[in-house]
Amino acid sequence: MVVQFNVKRIVTLLPSNVIGGGRSSSANYGKDCCQFFPCAETNQKISLEGIYVRNVEQYEDSSSRNYIYRRFKIERKHDKKVIHQLEHYHFLSWGADANPKSDVLPDLCSVVKNCAQFVQGAFESLQENYQLGKKNPAKLLVHCKEGTGRTGTMIALINLYI
Repeated sequence: MVVQFNVKRIVTLLPSNVIGGGRSSSANYGKDCCQFFPCAETNQKISLEGIYVRNVEQYEDSSSRNYIYRRFKIERKHDKKVIHQLEHYHFLSWGADANPKSDVLPDLCSVVKNCAQFVQGAFESLQENYQLGKKNPAKLLVHCKEGTGRTGTMIALINLYI
């Protein structure tokens, strides 16, 4: 889906108790997330149907630990050719049925601003892409586990920033 729909940036709003390298103490976290992308360390890869997803960069702010930034490359298994690249912001400090705490807001605002700039850039290049015959512009994917409160709030914040 990420390759097919040209998703270039993903925002995951899944809280966790982080243990070194972005892993969680929660069994559900490993089941829910780590089956789709390598979440432990740089250069780790996971195998999915016909592709590898490789974590080529990972950054976690050591002071706040509110989110982890990752950059992934998706490679075909048979020839290891890179067919897609994307960025991933995994926001860790916003629990379900809760408001973000005040100490989280600077990092949340940073992610919102970054995503808003991405969306603005995608809109600005949309017309140019259509003129060049490219009908699949870059997309942003936002999700949480439930897909309602946090996802909708993040999308609304991004739209308000624009």
